[in-house]
Amino acid sequence: MINIQKIIGTSLLLIITTTCFGQSQQTKFYKDERLKKEVSADKAKISKTVIQNTDGTETTEIWDIQNNKMISRITHWNTEPSGSHTQDDFDDSFELKYDEKYCKDSIAGIKNYFEDNNSLHYIAPEINGYRTFNSFFVNNFRYPSFARENKIMGKVWLAFTITDKGVIEDIVVVKGVHVSLDREAVRTMRKLKLNTPPLINGQARTICVTMPVSFTIQ
Repeated sequence: MINIQKIIGTSLLLIITTTCFGQSQQTKFYKDERLKKEVSADKAKISKTVIQNTDGTETTEIWDIQNNKMISRITHWNTEPSGSHTQDDFDDSFELKYDEKYCKDSIAGIKNYFEDNNSLHYIAPEINGYRTFNSFFVNNFRYPSFARENKIMGKVWLAFTITDKGVIEDIVVVKGVHVSLDREAVRTMRKLKLNTPPLINGQARTICVTMPVSFTIQ
């Protein structure tokens, strides 16, 4: 386990690289949970360490420095998750993207793009294996343990494209809450598969969707 306090006390570098017994690791420090702006170690709230293991796998650890708690730890082999390895068991094998934009191609009058709207001649895409988006989400998302233990709640706003081929692309976080919740919202959406594209007046259409994903602790 990495001693974050020791790292902070001994280095103000943006990137720390060490090699020991054939294993190397690289740590970067960030201003906040979005992991977007790198800062010096003494100003950081979050750290991300990538460890190159001697067996060829790669382990990524994300730490909340202020509370000295691990947010996640996962090991990959050829970019695929390998074995155990995260307090939250969340997949860190994809890039989490933030973009404070709103969709320009959304259809006026439609609030839920996963439900038909007969008055606007809109037919929602069919979700593979589920009748509704809510049933898909409930069965596929998991509340990150770090967020649950620290009572982190909120509404993550996502934006993404549904193509005229029925493929979901370019998932970004428009407004995040915490990296653990932001990542879980995107991870879940990445699992969504569609059987049909959205239809307007019977024609397949590429649309851009902005929608919230709410995280609450009962």
